[in-house]
Amino acid sequence: MRTIGLGNENCEKGGQPARYEAYYRAFESTLHAAHPDLELVSSCANASAFAPPRPNLFDVHLYGDLPPDYFDHTPRTPGIGAFVSEYAAGHPHTSTWRARGERRPYGDQPKREANTQVGRRPYGDNSGGDHPGGGHSGGYPTGAYSWANALSEAAFALGLVRNSDFVRAAAYAPLLVHERAADWSPNAIVFNASHVAPSPSWFVQELLGAAFNGKGKQLLRSSATGGVVAVAAYEPARARLILAIVHNGSEASEVSVRVDGAASWWPPRGTAEVSTLWSANLSAVNTLAAPDIVVPRRSQVPATARAFVLHVAPYSLSVLTLDGVRREVR
Repeated sequence: MRTIGLGNENCEKGGQPARYEAYYRAFESTLHAAHPDLELVSSCANASAFAPPRPNLFDVHLYGDLPPDYFDHTPRTPGIGAFVSEYAAGHPHTSTWRARGERRPYGDQPKREANTQVGRRPYGDNSGGDHPGGGHSGGYPTGAYSWANALSEAAFALGLVRNSDFVRAAAYAPLLVHERAADWSPNAIVFNASHVAPSPSWFVQELLGAAFNGKGKQLLRSSATGGVVAVAAYEPARARLILAIVHNGSEASEVSVRVDGAASWWPPRGTAEVSTLWSANLSAVNTLAAPDIVVPRRSQVPATARAFVLHVAPYSLSVLTLDGVRREVR
């Protein structure tokens, strides 16, 4: 074990930061005496609640609005980062102190508004109750598990990847729930004795985890406009270019893909693999009766030149991988 968290939301919802810090310091001194390399995670999301020396990691929980640029302007301090251990767009009982953005990650900067509607959950209906077994279609609440919320989470997750110098790790809300034994919503996968229904949010985690998790991947400069959030990376071990795009438009679109500094790249092979998660219906959910309403679809696109066009579906997450992309060493 290399990392351990101490407490849970002890500085929020009426918590007492000073009292928590006293307990934290007691655990810190005892644990580090026996395990000096053990990394501790503070359950306070605000580093300013601690006197120096501050913890290395702060546990951040975010529900409701998830703007992709949430961490873009967070002050960087060497050795200090965030662990976003809970996030979801579709929490039916998002409380006002979270919705107002009072729960700020690490410090005193104001919460940034998203520069597009992606991540703002303007279409995220959180009605429908807490319990997947509560009588809704297939056992699901109609809003918390919707594609609208999953799309917002995808855009937010790309923001986490883009800020991975500060966001050291992230995890979605709970993983599994039985359809008739839910005390929390949303969850990534609903099941019963004979069926399982991964939510659209689960597939977002699956696609982006496969694309960006693991060591050795290098983030590349990328930019996008017009309701698009994009992140690009390069994996030297596989000579692989990775591009993830969240498109929030109601119409299909063409995205021009160009590798920055193309002269320093060897030409790739001729075909890129694309995984697309999309639905024109933002209220779409996967149910136990129909678990494949929103699932990834695989396709290939020609990519023989250093610049090519990717056709993206409306309201979609697309993950493109292109192998055989080698960089010259200069």
